[in-house]
Amino acid sequence: MAEDQIKTQPLDWNTYLLLLASMDGIIHRMPAGEKKQKWIKYQTLIICGGFFGLRAKEFLHLTWDQIVDKRESSVFQFKTRRKRKIYFNEKVIKMIDHNYFLANPVNIHHLVLHKRSSPTEPISTRQFNDSFARILSTCEIETENPSSHTLRKTFARHIWVDLYNKTEEGILVTSEMLDHQDIEETKTYLGIKSQQIRDTYLRF
Repeated sequence: MAEDQIKTQPLDWNTYLLLLASMDGIIHRMPAGEKKQKWIKYQTLIICGGFFGLRAKEFLHLTWDQIVDKRESSVFQFKTRRKRKIYFNEKVIKMIDHNYFLANPVNIHHLVLHKRSSPTEPISTRQFNDSFARILSTCEIETENPSSHTLRKTFARHIWVDLYNKTEEGILVTSEMLDHQDIEETKTYLGIKSQQIRDTYLRF
């Protein structure tokens, strides 16, 4: 695991939802134009990163037709070279379809967010990370070393902490949904060992 991924911290789920709501407000107040379009597209990818736990390269390669008006879809994982099925709850469907309506792309088969020169060429992970950090700052949300991995870790933490109450079953489900090779990788990813060490010190 890369060093920056280790340092990146997840958002708690309520803070993540607050981020999306803050972006909604900013988008609503923006006049029509290129900047508004970019915010809509960034928010769409932030939704996909947080609700599906996708890696940057995965969500940066998403096209509108993969996510609009869908109950389920398949995403190619560049790291594992495998496809992963994702499912859309009603909230996600509503948010993505609304953003598609606002963005009104020329072609539904174009990437959600792409380089100015080509609708089929994604922006770089670094460009996304830089923009994501600025978005967090604008929305007055702080987190350590924000990056695309913040969203994947937010997804993982929400499953383990909020949905499965930090149980062993939750680790298994999280590991499966992240498509990790083994449980130990997931435990490290969730920071369980470092958390246990800290909690042990605090019990003295």
